[in-house]
Amino acid sequence: MKKVWSCNLSTSWALLILFLCGPCVAQDLRLEVQEHTLSNGLKVLLLERHDVPVFSSCIYYRVGSVNESIGSTGISHFIEHLMWKGTRTLGTRDFAAEKEIMREEDEVMTQLDAERRRREPRPDVVQTLQARFEQLDAQHRKLIVSSEIDKVYTENGATGVNASTSYDWTNYYLSLPANRFELWCAVESDIMRYPVFREFYQERGVVQEERRWRYETNPGGALYEQLTAAAYVAHSYGRPVIGVMSDLENFTRKQVYDFYTQYYAPNQAVVCIVGDVRPDRVLQMIEKYFGSIPRQPDPPPLVTAEPEQKGERRVAVEFDANPEVGIAFHKMAMTHSDQPVFDVLAQILSSGRTSRLYRKLVEELQIAVDVWSGDLESKYPDLYFVFVEPRAPHTVEEVEAVVYAELDRFKKEPVSDWELQKAKNRLEANFIASLESNDGLAARIGFYEMIDNWRLINTVLDRWKAVSAEDICRVAATYFTKSNRTVGFIEKVSLAQ
Repeated sequence: MKKVWSCNLSTSWALLILFLCGPCVAQDLRLEVQEHTLSNGLKVLLLERHDVPVFSSCIYYRVGSVNESIGSTGISHFIEHLMWKGTRTLGTRDFAAEKEIMREEDEVMTQLDAERRRREPRPDVVQTLQARFEQLDAQHRKLIVSSEIDKVYTENGATGVNASTSYDWTNYYLSLPANRFELWCAVESDIMRYPVFREFYQERGVVQEERRWRYETNPGGALYEQLTAAAYVAHSYGRPVIGVMSDLENFTRKQVYDFYTQYYAPNQAVVCIVGDVRPDRVLQMIEKYFGSIPRQPDPPPLVTAEPEQKGERRVAVEFDANPEVGIAFHKMAMTHSDQPVFDVLAQILSSGRTSRLYRKLVEELQIAVDVWSGDLESKYPDLYFVFVEPRAPHTVEEVEAVVYAELDRFKKEPVSDWELQKAKNRLEANFIASLESNDGLAARIGFYEMIDNWRLINTVLDRWKAVSAEDICRVAATYFTKSNRTVGFIEKVSLAQ
């Protein structure tokens, strides 16, 4: 089996050589990924790497906040919190008794949620229902084996056990010794087949608190949320992945199970395995444990597209915080031929202390303390962002004017060969570094499969190399226009007002 690439340099030396030698010198990347699809639709992507006796797994589900509707925003992220709470056999001392208690808990909480939504509160009724729920919860806790899946994995040498939710997908990942592959199959197939969402209402409270921390008490989060909401008038990207508070406060267990059944079926999943494994054994084990899980009808396709923006939009976010400005330009999807141009442009514009915006705003004019620009990894047409924090007493308007002037430079003045090559070298070095580990490889293979096809990973370096100075001029002139931008800014207000 060939290595992913023949160069065995450490990341730091690879970075150094890339910068000293000018044109990119790393050999072409050609991953030899084996692809197999079970009869129930589960796709398996497998890459052998026998450097160390471990393997990494990423299970990607084709579901994220874009698949949610009003009333269910944040449900994918909520399921992420619940997924490893256990199954009918893991995490329980008596599932039959648990099931009856959970039924009663749901009845009481449905009444309690309804009471909390009443226009005329009835504190005595709320207190009675709350007391009854606490009684049931105490009984339930005696039947739960808390964090049993975590303990099983930890005791068997797992590392990097985690999960994440995005606009377009949810993934669950970890690494284990190679001789624990069948254990992984047994646990993960049990979760996919028979998840039990224990501690449901406690986790509902946890995600509400997470939303408060990330958005409602965080000025940067509040700015981002309002900026994206203003930028989108139709597409689901305008809603936060974490959801809106009123939805988080009212999720029901049935609602979550119904959503799970539709979107977390094997025909919605991609299993990425990278490491010291034998393909024949891997496929045998996956077929044995996952093959009988029933597929579900394919979810409806996402057909809503964001219409062309017809003029600048501006939104003020009142917050007791220092000013900040965010600028968002609509752009095409990551699979579009303009994406590598944006990648290179972002490096030139704001990556590091030698980037154009940092040098101009922070070092030369000294009117800002920080600047960032870039886009998110997403499947559908999204946004290119620029965020700047002005340095007091300078204003949002001052830094905004400088940003527009620097963006206009791209339209009129081709970037130098040195600047262009440095950006490409950075991108290539960072990309190679991200693929050095099994878990990094598994994550990137799955990511490209989510946005289109895993084979895109083999084209990334070539697409960056092909970017020209003329491409940057064209992309800047096409997308960085006043009618295509949305501007959000923090307007400082005192809490005393």
